[in-house]
Amino acid sequence: MAQPGFKRPTLQFPAHSLYSMRRRRPSNVDLCWDDLLSLLQSTGSRSETEPSVGLGPRVEYKVVSRPEEKLDEAPIGSGEFPSSGNHQEDLHESRTDQRPVSREDPGDQMKPLHIVWPHRWEHDKNPELFFSTLMKLKEKEVNFNLSVLGETFSEVPGIFSEARLRLDPHILNWGFLSRGAYLQVLLQADVVVSTARHEFFGVAMLEAVHCGCYPLCPKALVYPEIFPAEYLYSTPEQLFKQLQRLCRRPDIVRRHVVKVDTSSYSWTSLKAHYEALLSAGCP
Repeated sequence: MAQPGFKRPTLQFPAHSLYSMRRRRPSNVDLCWDDLLSLLQSTGSRSETEPSVGLGPRVEYKVVSRPEEKLDEAPIGSGEFPSSGNHQEDLHESRTDQRPVSREDPGDQMKPLHIVWPHRWEHDKNPELFFSTLMKLKEKEVNFNLSVLGETFSEVPGIFSEARLRLDPHILNWGFLSRGAYLQVLLQADVVVSTARHEFFGVAMLEAVHCGCYPLCPKALVYPEIFPAEYLYSTPEQLFKQLQRLCRRPDIVRRHVVKVDTSSYSWTSLKAHYEALLSAGCP
């Protein structure tokens, strides 16, 4: 939450950033936290002896082109995905932080709504609410596609294995992906959902919005400070009704401009501030 006395500035949207025909997909998908790691490494801020945090083994899955295909495990480094590597190098020279209009696809409006959940597989992200909502949509014979991304840790909530079986016909992607493949899924998805009980900032949600996704977030935690009221829900029933409406009219999402200015989190906007802060040293 904001500190007492802090006044969040009102976001201004220039006329050229708003349009009615089709949402935009960015040519550059890096926000400031991607380049910050490179800056920290270049300034030597990380100790050579600092231990890495053990997160347990990562399991990476193939991207599935159709829901009916099976999801086979692909070990990291198998070459199934574009290598994440230093992905800033590919985009740095052309970095503009602009959001060009993507090409029109005549059949795009007929495709099922693509819902993405890009969060850690842990209880504080409340996957039970997310999957129970999707199972309810399935029971109502509402069509949709699903990508469940994010990292797994030592203990995975049991709802994931249940959802993997019950929602199998809808699944496009399931599990941790390389950085390149992860961003490609965000660029292809329509709606990003958070059901979190605990969130300090919501990096995954902002990344997805920057890639063109329509957000649905709890009206709680940090979300009301970042997202306008139209993207917030207060109850599980509101979340269900919002998703049901968007599943039945995916064109609403695909023609919508999300009223969140992600450029304020771009490396172009914040680089000078970070460089000054890190160059100042300790008092």
